This record gives sequence, C-alpha cells and structure tokens, in this order.
Amino acid sequence: MKLKQLIEKIDKKVISDSSEVFDKSEYHAADEAIEAIIHLFPKNNTLEKVKVKVKIINTFYKTNVLAVDKLAEHITSIKGIDERIQKGDMSVVDAIRTGHGIGNSNSNDRNFYSFATKYCSFHNKEEYPIYDNLVKRLLYDINKKHKWFENEKNKNLTHDKLKEYENYKLLIDKLMKHYGITTTYKEVDKGLWIIAKYYTNKKKGQKQNNTKFDNWIADEVEKIIKNVFGKSN
Repeated sequence: MKLKQLIEKIDKKVISDSSEVFDKSEYHAADEAIEAIIHLFPKNNTLEKVKVKVKIINTFYKTNVLAVDKLAEHITSIKGIDERIQKGDMSVVDAIRTGHGIGNSNSNDRNFYSFATKYCSFHNKEEYPIYDNLVKRLLYDINKKHKWFENEKNKNLTHDKLKEYENYKLLIDKLMKHYGITTTYKEVDKGLWIIAKYYTNKKKGQKQNNTKFDNWIADEVEKIIKNVFGKSN
C-alpha cells in the first residue's frame, strides 16, 4: 500500500481496531502495570511514591530519564500538581518537562516532553493525550490533507510546532472530532501508535531490517485495512 493511500484510509474504525492490536501486544501488560502503580499511589506529594511512578514509566516507555530521583523531587515540588492534573491543566506538562535542572552535554535542562505527557496521561487519560515522536510525524502528514492546524491557527504547521503540547493536543482533538471518536485519549493514543509504527516502517522501506514485532504490526494493520476497505493495495 502506498503511504498516501494509508493516510486516506485512516478512520474511526481503523484507529479503534488498531487500539485492539495494541492490547494484544506486550505493551498492554506494561500499561496495566503502570496503571496499577498509579492506582496505588495516585497523589504526587510523597517523594518515595513519585520515584516509583517515575521509574516504572521511564522503564517501560524508555523515556531516557537518567536522573530519576531528581525528576521525582522536581515533580513533588510543583505547586498544586494533583488538582491541576485532575482539571486537565496543560501547563503541568511544561512544568514537568523542564525546570528540573537535569542536564546533558547539549543542555543544562533536558526537555522530557514525552515523559511529561505520559506521566500526566497515566494520572488522567481523559484529559491528556500522549506525545510520541512517531505519532507526531503521522499527525503532521494527516494534517497536510485536512489543514486543521492552518484553519485554526492561520499559520503553517511545522514539526517544531508539534513540540508545543497545546498544538499537539489540538491536532488530536481535531482528528477525534473529524472521525467522530468519543473514546478516551488513551484509546486513540494506542491506535495511532500502532498505525504510526506501521507508517514509519513503510516510509523507511527497509523491510529486511524490521523486527518480528514490526512485521506482526504490519500484518495486523494490513488485515484491518483489508477488512474495512477490501483489498489493501
């Protein structure tokens, strides 16, 4: 299937069925483990409990947080964090992603954007979609067709603009409205990630380098598209 055809064929059912594919993968068990810990420790005012949550999200999602203890200290220092997360305050993402003082060779304050959205999402999946780099690229290409960002903001979309959470969430919201999706952000996150994984591998065009997991996703997504639309190419 050509990439343009895939963009054309993404719809409510393809996203929903792809979310079910995610639930058959090893990542579903990881999500269940994280959700169990969040349920056990829902608040963010105790350092040792926040450390556990930071560690498990970082481990399963490979978000490259090396100074876990320091980031946990930073999270517990954010004023009103629990109330703000429950209200869906988008500024909490920015409060977590920077200001922690954890640096590397390129910066004195690394940007833990992906981690911050995941941390918020696992505490309130009704209000926070997860930022993912693969999904960002997919959304960017979907937006080329629909011009959601341009119509809303009256400016051209760039990949850097999707690193601003407000803009990323805007595209997720526009996509959900366009396709009549009324489930949680989490269900959409899962479906889009599976599609984006497939889409990215198709873009690379190097099937021989795909993992077993990549090939399994390809088979599952192509089955979904064939079931929904008939022949997949």
